[in-house]
Amino acid sequence: MLIVGAGDVSGEGATRALLELGAIPVAACRSEARPHGLANHVADAAPGTPHLRVVDVSDLDGGAVRARLAENQGQLDGVVLTIANRGPPMEVSDDVWAP
Repeated sequence: MLIVGAGDVSGEGATRALLELGAIPVAACRSEARPHGLANHVADAAPGTPHLRVVDVSDLDGGAVRARLAENQGQLDGVVLTIANRGPPMEVSDDVWAP
């Protein structure tokens, strides 16, 4: 499971909830400083540890973003989107999200 915006409060909560359910999420943050705070916040959630990735998913090079997110991960089962910098997610056209 990919958590986009994992360094913010809602992303931290989603990451923690998935860890508590036994999932091992890929937590994506765009700032180098955010993963350290996230790791500390979820350290006591059992049983796993998230895979932390520093990547800006709004980067126009979608192939590079997908490659960075998938490093040592394999197939992702889903995405939790905790950001909406392109407008409300349900109001954004499919063309905006397409690679």
